Amino acid sequence: MTALVRRTEPDGNFGYMHDDGGRKAAGYRGTTGDCVLRALAIGTPGDYATVRKDLMRIAKELQVPGGVSVFNGANPLIPHQYLTARGWVAVDDREALLRPADLPACPLIVHLSSTNHYVAVVDGVVRDTWDSRFSRKTDSGLSKVKRYYYRPTSADGLIGATDAVLIQECQAFAAASRNVVVRAVALGQKLMAKKATVGHGNWERWVRQTLPIGPRMVRHLMALAEHADIVLVDPKLLTVADAIRLIRKTRNPAPQAAKSTLSQKRVRAAVQTVMTAVQSGSLSAELRKAILAALKS
Repeated sequence: MTALVRRTEPDGNFGYMHDDGGRKAAGYRGTTGDCVLRALAIGTPGDYATVRKDLMRIAKELQVPGGVSVFNGANPLIPHQYLTARGWVAVDDREALLRPADLPACPLIVHLSSTNHYVAVVDGVVRDTWDSRFSRKTDSGLSKVKRYYYRPTSADGLIGATDAVLIQECQAFAAASRNVVVRAVALGQKLMAKKATVGHGNWERWVRQTLPIGPRMVRHLMALAEHADIVLVDPKLLTVADAIRLIRKTRNPAPQAAKSTLSQKRVRAAVQTVMTAVQSGSLSAELRKAILAALKS
């Protein structure tokens, strides 16, 4: 889409307009949790039915948890791949609020953290089936941003021509790298299924004799599959090594600092030792006075 002139409300917030993204016109009835599909149908050139088919195709290719339906939410990887493949750029900004002062003046697809909701902002207007500009979960009363997407063009003044080429190359690299992680999860799922058929005690021998990768890598791949709900959520997790480190952090969170505590029995014994020393006069007068004062406090 071309850059549009931003309009704001008198209070400095985005405007709001009811928009179902073309759902009704496409022949669908009733309400559903299609915020991802709706936002993309509004903010990108595709119509509702076409965008739905594209998102379902991506979901099938990525094999992400939740299936291929996009009528009741969608894994963040799905809209991320859809948008970045079309030249949109993702910006993580968890400090931003859904307001003109915090976001660039161009068409946006915004992922809100306060409601885990996707919304399109076009021409300075939030277009949605409900007014998602506001949230009771923030002190300001405005919805909080997790990530937003914009499609930079030279006309926007946001990037130069050479920047556009660089962005496209980075997007291609990220997509290829991310595909390795997705394939690793899928392979881990197949290995888990095979392990169930090999039989107890035979798995490692079968791996060594049959597969071109060792048992350690096989364990890593199966761990990725077991934690697919974590690994496949972050679109910027680009390597298998990063995914494995993330799993390790999830499995073994940093230990809290150990509290220095003594049992009541040890405390009583220490107090008794001090009192005996005080009564026997084996301590200096100044030290006895300090200890007695501490015991009385």
